[in-house]
This record gives sequence, C-alpha cells and structure tokens, in this order.
Amino acid sequence: MARTSKITTFERVIAVALASLLATLPAAAQTRSCAGRAEVIAWLEERFGERPIGVGVVGDHTIVELHASETGTWTILATSLTGQSCMVSSGHSWTPIETPHEGTTASRTDGGG
Repeated sequence: MARTSKITTFERVIAVALASLLATLPAAAQTRSCAGRAEVIAWLEERFGERPIGVGVVGDHTIVELHASETGTWTILATSLTGQSCMVSSGHSWTPIETPHEGTTASRTDGGG
C-alpha cells in the first residue's frame, strides 16, 4: 500500500528534536564535520558501509538524512541548500524496527497499552 503524505506525531517529534539539535551545535563542531554532500556520503560508504535509509526536511533550508550500515553504525547528516553536509550525530547498534501497517496499532512488549 502506498504511503500517504500524512505526518505522524512521531515524525513531528523527530523533526523538532533534530531541528533543536542542529540549532544548538557549536559552530566549531559544525565546521569540523562538514564537507560537500557527495564527499561525505562517499566517505560514510567507504569507511563504515553506511547507506541512506531515511530522509526528511527541517524548515525551508535543511535536508536531514539517516545513514546506517548492516553492522549497526549510523550517522545523521544535515545538508544545506548549498550542498554542504554536516554530520550531526553518529553511533552504533542501529536496529531497524518494523512499523505497523496503516490502520493497525503497534503491539507493545513492555505491557503498556
């Protein structure tokens, strides 16, 4: 079934969290981890085997991408309209979760409803 253009509450929370994170990063940290998008993506692929698995838009000027590898490493990139990409965050132990199909609810394993 095709995905609709509805934005879920979860997606909104993630977008706000990422926007807040981007706004609070020190300028020096942004400068050290930024380069042209093609260069950053090639480096992530060669060094960690990471490939894009998700993308979103923050405001009118920033594209956010999530890259992950089969070994569990992950990186969040923020790319400006000029093509400059900055690594916002990275880590390990990325585990994809199965999302419920449209019209169903997710089952919880913690006993909650």
